[in-house]
Amino acid sequence: QRSEVRSRVTIECVVNTVVMMKNYNDALRTRSRDLATKVVLFTRVLRQRTRQFSICDQLIRSGTAPGALLTEALFAESRSDLTHKLKLALKEAAEALFWIDLVRDSQLDQSEELQELRDVCNEVVAMLIASLKTLGKGDTEKRHP
Repeated sequence: QRSEVRSRVTIECVVNTVVMMKNYNDALRTRSRDLATKVVLFTRVLRQRTRQFSICDQLIRSGTAPGALLTEALFAESRSDLTHKLKLALKEAAEALFWIDLVRDSQLDQSEELQELRDVCNEVVAMLIASLKTLGKGDTEKRHP
């Protein structure tokens, strides 16, 4: 019986987290997927044109990571686990901005597509910051009613 109760509580916890993330971050998950798709398409062309494999590899890794981390966050085991995954997604998105800026500043590419990619990445960063602030407020309210 205790095992059944524990299983039910764990399932309820996961379901509550999934519902919270689904309602809370649909737009963020959509934009992070847009970012990942744009990164993959952009780096495919950049790799062929410039042969800058290491930069493309770094941009692929950091530009697709936020979407993967947000998907993983759907199954966070706790609020702190959710916060941790969002922080990791923010770090990766910020790194992607670094690589995008490096591509632009080193004149490997200065196309409209690169600027669109940068804009989407900035949106993801802003949305992650807002999400983390919201999660942080919930923690503060629990500690200081």
